[in-house]
Amino acid sequence: MATINITVQSLLNAAQYDSYAVDNAGTIGELKDSIEATTGCSIDWFDLVFNEEVLDTANTISSYGIVEDSSLRTHNKISRLATLELRQKSKLDLSALDRLASANDRSTYDISELPTQYVDDTIYDNPNTGGLVEGRPWIETTTPFTFYEAFGTTSALTTTKYVSGNKIYAYASTIDVVGYQNSRVVVNDIELLNIGDRGHNMVVLNSFGDLISTANYDTYGVPGDLTLLANALNGVASGNIVVLTVWDASALNATVRTAINNGYGSTNSNTWTANRISQLFIGIKI
Repeated sequence: MATINITVQSLLNAAQYDSYAVDNAGTIGELKDSIEATTGCSIDWFDLVFNEEVLDTANTISSYGIVEDSSLRTHNKISRLATLELRQKSKLDLSALDRLASANDRSTYDISELPTQYVDDTIYDNPNTGGLVEGRPWIETTTPFTFYEAFGTTSALTTTKYVSGNKIYAYASTIDVVGYQNSRVVVNDIELLNIGDRGHNMVVLNSFGDLISTANYDTYGVPGDLTLLANALNGVASGNIVVLTVWDASALNATVRTAINNGYGSTNSNTWTANRISQLFIGIKI
């Protein structure tokens, strides 16, 4: 009997291995119970695998030759649950845990918002009397997103926001920032922008987080680009998402400010002439 430290592949993220301190005389079933208590993942959703062998819950950890620093894989078995209802709900429950772990404001689901659902193995049509809802079946349980805006000079600006159920990461900086990087926008873990073009870089997304366009406006060195930026902001379709991120230096005049505030609900009033000033803005076109 000895305590050993092992890692187990996360059911939420296949690239991640979580650490567990276990008694090697304990059973595989007890280890699964510990994983469920730690992660919320039901023991019915997965098997544990070591050396390409599915582990029996009744056997001890040591009986499989599992020692200090061993790594175990998880095998998702939701698709083999007894009924279609269990499979549907377990997939939703697993996805809800993943959303909760990443602080997604849509981590609760309403199964009646799906077009169909199962009871045992029988399929039923949901009434959906108001029509299918965008983002179904996920519902927001926190304050809905309005807008995000930040400004900086010698410090990098970075944020992660959830907008219409989409995870949006953005980075901006001036060249006065130590270790400054390109402007970046990453949506749902897919990098859509990584660019060292001076001024404002604008990314437009639809409500599902799909890329519509990217554009650069040298608002520092080309005064006419301020007008182009304002026109672009005004021209975005209602419901689409805009991300603005600055690289190196920029300017922002009253025309751009009006486009941001009237079109996206910002309550800030900041404007500036050509200078090493960064800006991050994320908003939904009204």
